[in-house]
Amino acid sequence: MNPSILFGSVCLLAVMTTWGCGGGTSSGTVRPDGGGAGGDGAGGGDGGGGFADGDVEEGSGTPPRFSFLSARVVGRRGLDLRLQIEAEDDEMDISSVSLRAYGPGGSSVLLRDSDLDGELDAPDRAYPFPAVFDGNVVNDVLTIPSFLAKAPNTISVDIVLLDRAGNPSEMRRAEVVPQPVRNLAEACDPTWQIDRCKTGLACRGEPAACVEGVPPVISRVSYLRDPEGPKVLVIGTDIDQDVNALNIGFLDKSGQPKFMQLASDFELPAPPLVSGFRVEEPDSSTGNNFFLQLQAGVGFEEDVVQVSVRAEDEGGRLSDPKVAAISSTPMRGAGAGCDPRGFDRCTAGLVCSPGIPGISNTCQYAGRLRTMACNAAPTLDPMNGAREVIGETGTSSLWDAPAGCGPRDPIDRVESAVMLHLATGVSKIVLSTEHPETNFDTMVYVIPGCATTPTPALGCADDLENTVSSRLELTNLAAGDYLVVVDAWGVTGGSFRLSATVEP
Repeated sequence: MNPSILFGSVCLLAVMTTWGCGGGTSSGTVRPDGGGAGGDGAGGGDGGGGFADGDVEEGSGTPPRFSFLSARVVGRRGLDLRLQIEAEDDEMDISSVSLRAYGPGGSSVLLRDSDLDGELDAPDRAYPFPAVFDGNVVNDVLTIPSFLAKAPNTISVDIVLLDRAGNPSEMRRAEVVPQPVRNLAEACDPTWQIDRCKTGLACRGEPAACVEGVPPVISRVSYLRDPEGPKVLVIGTDIDQDVNALNIGFLDKSGQPKFMQLASDFELPAPPLVSGFRVEEPDSSTGNNFFLQLQAGVGFEEDVVQVSVRAEDEGGRLSDPKVAAISSTPMRGAGAGCDPRGFDRCTAGLVCSPGIPGISNTCQYAGRLRTMACNAAPTLDPMNGAREVIGETGTSSLWDAPAGCGPRDPIDRVESAVMLHLATGVSKIVLSTEHPETNFDTMVYVIPGCATTPTPALGCADDLENTVSSRLELTNLAAGDYLVVVDAWGVTGGSFRLSATVEP
């Protein structure tokens, strides 16, 4: 997917996701790309740590202890890495996995873009691991989508487990078991864990076997006006789980192709005129449903008044085209049904809740939802030892970062609420998401109390240098309770670790 396409002076942003039909027994799945500069997704500090290079200092408590590790290739496209992990941890607080990969001859595989210049340059990378414990024992699976897309020559991995205090386990190595590819009419595993079908084939039937695939189906397309520029929203299904791209066409009011320059006004030489472009799906390997969101700059709809969309799978099969004309976004009132993907909007003061696609959502009063979120939020209490919180962004947006905090002032992004309690005033407090558990582009801001109504923020921080993590420093903060919002700059959120360091 090309996330940023310029035409004239207008920028078009695209995001495509798949969901549903999870790939087998995975109980922990991390997102491969958090968005933002470089798209590397490893937002926490340098994202490394755990190996004997001084990246992590041991903290209090005891380190995790490995019992078993296995690694194998899984997924519809054979690009996901599945780690089976068995370990013990007395504090039951394993929080992340630090990984190094090796190719033929023991050569190191680069996994991380440490300076966000678009080039992989570091051999280690940390991934959040929300381990599930039985007593002090964990026997869990971590699946890393698209790992082999960036590291295709991986034949073995070294793993170190990290707990919340930064204690590293001993290093454990595992050979990566390849995924067999089945041909037409051969038996196959429909979960793509044991094997997968050859490109263009699907695994269906009882018993399951590789059969010829069928085209994807687009079920809905909307082209909607928006204050930030018109949006194109597409949802569809692909029972073969191999949708590969969406082809977007520009049309005039008579339905004829509309030719545009997909480039900056200042690009020389000028690129050729085109009547559309192709959005390639990220190499996500699960889900028989897909969703695409595009946003153009203000005024784009004056030239392109209709769009056509066709989905394409890996076998080159195309869906029937669907066309949508520019229209206003439908507005919904209190208690009315709504779609959290943006096909409609709730009126002012309302939020589409619970914000989960595919289930019943209704427009609810934002103030009540904010109160509920604050009551359910974890609490940072640094004076009494509660200095860190590990969490996930929610499914709807209840707060927005103050204007000027992040580029293009994004709104309606998913976030997570964390309460901050200060027993006494502090001269300085630092709130940071610079940790390996953070895997998306964060913005962090602080608001007095719970802020059930719009309230000015006391401070906001976006990206640090060479990272998409955030570090917010506030001075002379009085005793009391505050709301800390960990907001997503991009369309999608993820997991995070938020720490608080105080100076009395």
